[in-house]
Amino acid sequence: MNDEMSLQLRAAYDKWMEIPIKSSTGDRRLRLQKGLVFSLKKFIIHVLW
Repeated sequence: MNDEMSLQLRAAYDKWMEIPIKSSTGDRRLRLQKGLVFSLKKFIIHVLW
């Protein structure tokens, strides 16, 4: 993701993303593997974390 994320947050994010990536196929899987857009990253960092 980016430098704003702590190692703990990065580990939690990676674990959280494993399930949707493994269960997806096609374009959705490619988008998930590519990563989240900036606004969604900010949402996760500031609201959920």
